[in-house]
Formats: sequence, structure tokens, C-alpha cells
Amino acid sequence: MGARIPEFSATTLDGKTINQDYFKGKVTVINFWYASCTPCIAETPGLNAIVEKYGTDKVNYLGISTSDDNEVKEFVEKYEWKFEQVHNGIDFNLNVFKLGYGYPTTFVVNKKSVIVGAFSGGKSDERAIQEIQDNLIPLIEASLK
Repeated sequence: MGARIPEFSATTLDGKTINQDYFKGKVTVINFWYASCTPCIAETPGLNAIVEKYGTDKVNYLGISTSDDNEVKEFVEKYEWKFEQVHNGIDFNLNVFKLGYGYPTTFVVNKKSVIVGAFSGGKSDERAIQEIQDNLIPLIEASLK
């Protein structure tokens, strides 16, 4: 918390380049996950509700998965996840963001590219939807001001 987002470059499943420019002037929610993670699956509807609530004009939504491209494609289709997705993200998780464990992990980055919120883990049942929203909404609201 309080650190600037590390510099990195990645390509999403849709071919979009993610780099420092992606973060400028927008709040960003980054979710680190993998395809067989039960809490990751459980919170996906709550993350989609955040996208619906805030839209994409002022907020970015980025998933970084350790899973390979086929697993990510299948997951995104099955759960209709509305985040932009980077696959094969183990290098980002370990070497750029220094995340070795604790999935899902979610960061909120403010308009100045500073991490203002971070939390790991989550519920594996229907409570995950409300929990992720309760964690994210105050951080997003404060960052949009």
C-alpha cells in the first residue's frame, strides 16, 4: 500500500497492451487469480457487478492469471468475466508484484498509479460476492474523488 504500481508490459487475451499508460488518470482494479481457485470463481459475479456499477470510463479492470491462455479463455467464457485478462502471469505475480501465494489477491490503484488497497483470499461460497464488493466499493469511491 502506498507504493507506485511497478513498471511492466503485458498483452491481454484480446491483444491490448498493458503498460504504465494504461493506469494514467484512471482508477484500476487488478485481480490476481488462477482457474481452479475456488474463491476466485466465487467472487467473479461480485467483480462483474463492480464493472456494471462503475463502467469503464473512469475505472480499468484487469485480471492477471497464472493459468495458461486456454484455461483463461475457458474461464472467462464460462463465468462471463468482464475484466481484461492477462494469461500466463506467473512471472508478473512472482517477479513484478512479488506475490507468491494468497489467491485471489486484489489491488486498487488510484489515478496517480499508487496502490491504495490490497487484500488476499476470500470466501468460497455465495458470501464472496458481497465480500469483494464491500472491500472494493469504498476504495474505488475514495479514489474517484
